[in-house]
Amino acid sequence: MLAKKNMSIKTDSTPVEAPKDPDACSVFDLFKLFANEQETEELSARYRAGGLGYGDAKQALFELSQEHFAEARLRREALEADPGRLEEILVAGAERARQKAAEVLGRAKAACGLGAA
Repeated sequence: MLAKKNMSIKTDSTPVEAPKDPDACSVFDLFKLFANEQETEELSARYRAGGLGYGDAKQALFELSQEHFAEARLRREALEADPGRLEEILVAGAERARQKAAEVLGRAKAACGLGAA
């Protein structure tokens, strides 16, 4: 699904062989979020040299994003495989949220003079 979304990113109709401006390309902007400086410079040079199709740039973005989120994907798969553990995490998070909300609400009531009489 992510690959399909990635490949549907809108680009212009610049021919493959033509040089492209990486700074005017949303695919390159997204790539920079995941890439290190060397990877960014290499792809930028490929854009400017020509011969790079947007499909190639989208594939590079997809591969880099897959690598970036690999650990999170594994953690998600582990949680999906253990619904009991997932439920424990959700219950604990809900309890922490209730405690924090009660603290904030108490301060807000006190600030408005709505505390217990």
